[in-house]
Amino acid sequence: MRKLGQVLVLMVLAICAAAAAGFVVLAMQYHRFSDEIHRSEAPLPATIRAALPPSKGTIDVPQVTLIRGSGGLASGGLVLFRTVPDKGTAAFLSVPPSAILDGRRVSRRSIPSLVGALRARLGIYVAHVAVINLANVARLVDGIGGIKLRNPAEVELPVSPTRTWRFPAGTLRLNGPHAAVYLRQGVAGSEQRDLAERRVLRAIVGHALEPTSVSDLQATGTAVAHSAVTDLTDADVLGLVWDRLQSRHVVQCALPENTAAESGQAPGIVAGFLAPDASARAAGCSGTAIDPAPYLPPKTFVVIVQRYGASAFAFVAAAAVAMALAMAALFVRMRVRAPAPAGPPRRPAAARIAGAAGAGVRRSEAVTAWAARAGTGLVGRGRSALPRISPPRIRPPHRDSGALILPVDALGLRARARRFAYMHQDALWVAVAAAVVTAAAAVVLIAV
Repeated sequence: MRKLGQVLVLMVLAICAAAAAGFVVLAMQYHRFSDEIHRSEAPLPATIRAALPPSKGTIDVPQVTLIRGSGGLASGGLVLFRTVPDKGTAAFLSVPPSAILDGRRVSRRSIPSLVGALRARLGIYVAHVAVINLANVARLVDGIGGIKLRNPAEVELPVSPTRTWRFPAGTLRLNGPHAAVYLRQGVAGSEQRDLAERRVLRAIVGHALEPTSVSDLQATGTAVAHSAVTDLTDADVLGLVWDRLQSRHVVQCALPENTAAESGQAPGIVAGFLAPDASARAAGCSGTAIDPAPYLPPKTFVVIVQRYGASAFAFVAAAAVAMALAMAALFVRMRVRAPAPAGPPRRPAAARIAGAAGAGVRRSEAVTAWAARAGTGLVGRGRSALPRISPPRIRPPHRDSGALILPVDALGLRARARRFAYMHQDALWVAVAAAVVTAAAAVVLIAV
């Protein structure tokens, strides 16, 4: 049993050491992700930041994020992304550059003006903004691991004067270079190019918010830092990722070209985009049921990481190191307390008592014989002058000096628990350590 306990302690020690190393890696990766997101915040113009309301937290409150392209390939359109955490819904609203908002084309409005007009005219409260530099779209798409989009019609685009790439109709999986070529459809300012841009932007947002590990999250942060500017913090991105991964429905909406956003079908489309769930069936909107992520971390864990960042992983790593040291000390203690080699077998209690009594009688007879040989006679009234030597009084083994011995069954529950804890300290240490390590391993598996 002792050897089994030592083996268990060594196993727990190894698991604690592995967990500590894993959480150190997670802390480093999340720290890099946080640094990259902070880098993308720095270039955001102050006018855009001033137009946005204070963030209420992306993990609990519905949020709308405005995504727009910039650079020579940008058409001026935009994509709105909305999350509804308590309903498990994510929605996209595609706004063409030719749409009329408050009397002006969307393509001619600045981002602060768009934020104010969307709030005043359509009731869409934009909480965050991300501006993507389409000149670096290849690096961004490769950084997030590629994108997947639906191409409505086959198109063949030139890559060089002597080479073309064909994009068939249907669902396409594009890497960075393919995405950059796909954006070159039509001429600058054409509806074909604008539609291609909005498909790519929607696919980038959808895939960037679907990381499968902390390392993927770090790669996304690096790609965003080099290709976009945003007001989103690392905690905001983490909340949007959690909302997107636990979504069960995705709603795709699009405003019509060359029409006012406040009239015609547009208000119904906006209502479908703002619906709390996917139950609204509006013209221009389509809903799709999706499966949530199978290994979604608990919301409490995400909230802790949002608040403490990489320090949360570092704290768990420190706890794992402390547990490993405790297991090492327990193993040394168990080795020191190992039982000594077995000696010769002891005689039964009854044999020991009989032997002691017989030795006393033989000693009394020997002393009497020695006194007689020495010439010592008997004195007065038939009594011996020698002191009477009686056999030693042997105390029965069940007696003790005033101690009260009770059977275990007579003890109360608390007394039994204390007795068990005292008699099985090593086993209790192993059980507690195994429980803690199991919980830590579960957290590692969920995070990784």
